[in-house]
Amino acid sequence: MSDVVSSGGSTLDSCDPVEEAGSIMILLALKEAGIAKVCHGKSTTTRTALLKRARSLLAAARPETAEEKHRYFAAKTALEALEANERGEEPLPYSDQFRGHVEAVRGGEGAEIFGGRRVGNKPSVETAFLRAAMFVLWERHEGDDDARAQLVRDAVSMEIIGSKTDSQTKNMNAVKTRVANIKSRPRDGFGSVATEWEHVDIVKRLVDQAGYRRLEDFQKREKIHAPPAV
Repeated sequence: MSDVVSSGGSTLDSCDPVEEAGSIMILLALKEAGIAKVCHGKSTTTRTALLKRARSLLAAARPETAEEKHRYFAAKTALEALEANERGEEPLPYSDQFRGHVEAVRGGEGAEIFGGRRVGNKPSVETAFLRAAMFVLWERHEGDDDARAQLVRDAVSMEIIGSKTDSQTKNMNAVKTRVANIKSRPRDGFGSVATEWEHVDIVKRLVDQAGYRRLEDFQKREKIHAPPAV
């Protein structure tokens, strides 16, 4: 594809129509979250034009393998949810379908919905997104004990670090362990890649450009957040 889809300083280009359609929907989700203008090439492009472009890309896709079909339907479901939102309809009915297709490829709690593999201890898309937010906020709050203590309380209340305890110290150690685990595992390439890395770049943009400061900010937006195309 010769067209380039970009937002701010990020440029996404792909010869894979499903991946490029997914990139467009990520940018639309970022725009909905309050981040700066979404551009297509050099000019600002409307939401409607981007959705039309995504539809055109998916129409050109020719998925063959089971994995390719799950990737295609994940992107198609995300597109349908965004189109429903544009019509003023409720997009949430699409969320379980989207998660099922994504996790049928990547593994996770919803993998078995469409006959995919369930990978032990692999978090759902939503949990991985919130853990990525916890990781980024913990790093950004270095030296601010009060902010980190609040982050721990939020992580416990959202149940994203495992079983909560009555000890703030134990809960903080659980967050530290989770952060260290993500940090020590590779972002890509070979080895045990931390699922959270798939969401870190978007989380950083939400922090830097949309002013997100608490985990609850991300929880409000996780239903419009579109993870990277699978």
